[in-house]
Amino acid sequence: MNGDGGAFAFRRILVAVDASTASLELLESAATLAAGMGAELSGIFVEDINLLHLAGLPFAREMGWSSATELHLDYQRMERVLRGRADHARRAVVSVTTQLKMHGSLQIARGQVVTELLRAAQDVDLLILGKGGGATRLGDVARRLAVESPCAVLLLPKDARRRLGPVLVVFAGQPRDEGKLLVAARFARLDHHGLLVVIPSCSSMAEYNRLHDQARQLLGSGSLSVGYQALGTVDMRSYQRLVREEGIGLVVLAGGTEDAADLESRLAALDCAVLVIR
Repeated sequence: MNGDGGAFAFRRILVAVDASTASLELLESAATLAAGMGAELSGIFVEDINLLHLAGLPFAREMGWSSATELHLDYQRMERVLRGRADHARRAVVSVTTQLKMHGSLQIARGQVVTELLRAAQDVDLLILGKGGGATRLGDVARRLAVESPCAVLLLPKDARRRLGPVLVVFAGQPRDEGKLLVAARFARLDHHGLLVVIPSCSSMAEYNRLHDQARQLLGSGSLSVGYQALGTVDMRSYQRLVREEGIGLVVLAGGTEDAADLESRLAALDCAVLVIR
């Protein structure tokens, strides 16, 4: 993540894709976001080495969805399947980026999915993933990347085509809260939605006013609609209530391996998009 005139900007965006419908919708959202930020977009397709190893076992079988026919699944067949999915993903990247008149590319890696995504994340500013794991459960890949990625991670829900909507960020005046606030404002401006700044655990009105004024100075003047709300305790239930009552589309969090347990609980509790910055 690079500074640009005092504001944070994402120059290089990477989106994890496969050939599924949900993944292609994710790609569209990522491309639209990259275009709005003037960022470079690339996709990554990981040929899961675990699937190839599984296909090499003598008992591996594939069941056809429509015919219910059981087929022997061998290493070469799985390679062809993965190659076909990668080709489909490449065509999707070309199609979406061509429509938006921007450059796009797809890189193909083979290995453990998390390992390859972590390696690729070292060269970008933002990694975009589907939340995975079903409607109410955070996927294991998304969970690990949100905690371990060296760059910011944006987790999008299944209905990724929708606009992100109002953005929520907690501001307690700590050094890394400044970065969270600026990033949250940038995303709010992109979608022309408001920003809700939550100020937690103030012991007095004077402390609340100090943090309120600090946040206002950081945001500066402009057309962005900003609301402020005092909150005694920012816990999982508080996040869920605010997301529901305020129609929040994106929550911006700060995280890393040192915050793993707390971060994972918040990610699992939120059914909206979540941006984790470093």
